[in-house]
Amino acid sequence: MNTIKILLLTLVCSLITLSGQAQTKPKITGEGILNDIHYISPQAFLFYRSDLKKELQEVYASGGITNKEFQVYSICLRLKEYIAVESYTECASYAHRKLKDDTLPLWLKKMLAQCLTTAYFKMGMLDKGQQAQEYYYQLIEESEKISGQPYTEYMLSAEFYFDAKEYETAASKYKESLRDHLKHVKTPNKHFLGFLCNNIALCYLEVKEYDSVVKYNDLARSYWNAVDDKNTNHFNALLDANLAMIYMAKGREDEAVPLLYHYMKGCEYIDYYHYVKSFVDLANVYVQMHKYDRAQAILDSLDKEVKLPVIDSKILLQKYFTHYRIMNRKGEHERAEDFLNQYLLLSEEKYNENKRKELKQYALLYDIYEKQKELEFSKIELLENEQIRDGQRITLWIVIAVTTLIVALSIILFVRYKFQQKIVALTQERKEVAEKALVSRETMLREVHHRIKNNLNTMNGLFHLQLKSANNEELREQLQKSANRVFSIAEIHNMLYNESFLENVDIREYLQSLCNHLLRTSNSEIQLNLEVENISLNMDYALPLGLVVNELFTNSVKHAFKDVEQGVINIKFYEEDGEYFLTYSDNGPGYDLNQETNSLGLKLIKMMQKQLNAVIQHLNGNQFSFHFTVNA
Repeated sequence: MNTIKILLLTLVCSLITLSGQAQTKPKITGEGILNDIHYISPQAFLFYRSDLKKELQEVYASGGITNKEFQVYSICLRLKEYIAVESYTECASYAHRKLKDDTLPLWLKKMLAQCLTTAYFKMGMLDKGQQAQEYYYQLIEESEKISGQPYTEYMLSAEFYFDAKEYETAASKYKESLRDHLKHVKTPNKHFLGFLCNNIALCYLEVKEYDSVVKYNDLARSYWNAVDDKNTNHFNALLDANLAMIYMAKGREDEAVPLLYHYMKGCEYIDYYHYVKSFVDLANVYVQMHKYDRAQAILDSLDKEVKLPVIDSKILLQKYFTHYRIMNRKGEHERAEDFLNQYLLLSEEKYNENKRKELKQYALLYDIYEKQKELEFSKIELLENEQIRDGQRITLWIVIAVTTLIVALSIILFVRYKFQQKIVALTQERKEVAEKALVSRETMLREVHHRIKNNLNTMNGLFHLQLKSANNEELREQLQKSANRVFSIAEIHNMLYNESFLENVDIREYLQSLCNHLLRTSNSEIQLNLEVENISLNMDYALPLGLVVNELFTNSVKHAFKDVEQGVINIKFYEEDGEYFLTYSDNGPGYDLNQETNSLGLKLIKMMQKQLNAVIQHLNGNQFSFHFTVNA
């Protein structure tokens, strides 16, 4: 047993050392920069990104490739970068625009269509993804002349269900693709079948059906090992990672460790996301084994020796939280709090990033809808112009024929009446289209506020769950502060969702709701005097205002009422000569907002001051004025 432990320790040390050494990157194809760009996978792209861009520029500058080739392979590089960093909104917009260029080679059009399909599915746009997928299949048939045999391709709708966390449906879709391939293809593609089985195993791993994971893991390994492929070791490393997750769930960490080291080495220079993730997974295993120094060494090797940026924010969140667990269990509570603060700040940033992505997705949908509507309006306008010209011809014939033929005049007047009726109908149709567009915009905005509100309420619930289980008073205080900040943001989206007007916030109602919440969570007897004029503000002004009130109120509860019998807080918000004034005071000893401090709350107030271009005045020892103007 001791011998096994010594061998395992030797393996650990040697692999950490190897991961930190400067190694020569393996060649991608060895057949020149253009082939490298063409064939590198998005998973490996981030290992070679700067090298590929630099080499392409150098070859172009030296005259080794034409301007057209430079433009084509620059498009290819950008597509793979968008997929690698998961910028799916930008990828969809870029691919949609470039597909209009008929001069591009067919292989690049296939890549654009495939990336467009992937981006739509990843953004949850199932209908758009299926339309793009149909176009992609048309290009496949055009280039490879498929005759009676379906093309070997993932059922991409399964990936949509996997990303939506509908794992059982995703597994069913992958199995359907597996059955169809085995049934219809005379010579099955074992490389493709291995990927399908691995994806099925991942679905079962998420729902904790471990026997099914092992079954499809073994099936994937048998398919991949039957193929002569230079990446077979990488594929086996992915399967070992699946088994390691099972061992960790069953408390068999010793068996998971060597599998995770194989996972790490198998992904180097091949799969960037899984390579970085392997460090965090390995550190978590050592935390479960109470080997905190070794867990810290793994994370340090990622930061200091490997020197790779952790682009995926989900992995970075796991990394910060693992740091926090290590320091907390080692008794280094100050460092643990630093990592927890980084974790909480990144959580807020990730929420804002997700909100921006969501808005971009709706903007992309709206842009597509607007272009379709523009095309319809152009057709209507063309028809109207034709009707106007017809009317002019009719009028001319009336002038010529009025003195000669009364019957002809009657017929012409009747035809003109019919055309006028058609114009009225077209005008009414334009009005209905415009009204539908307005309703669609309001529905989109309401859905955005609804989703944001639900996400924030989920975050708030998580904070309260952590509050219940936290024993450290300082940690509880920080969690309560974060929960209050999230509430101040969520309340605005809740009000906007419940109101018929989706852009302005009733400040009186908002501050009343916010202060009532703060009173409930303060666990103190406080007299609140709230005077707010009947004012509505855009959420760009209301949100910073609510965050400032939240921080001042929280600061008063914590510091101001230690030596008073009952705390009193006075808040007043009013408009005067085009400026909006927030005055805040309490019956505590007073506090200087301009003093140097590392307080996150004070930093947040300063950020809101800068965002609103506001002025903070210290009226006396315990009274402050915060005033700003609203741009028209």
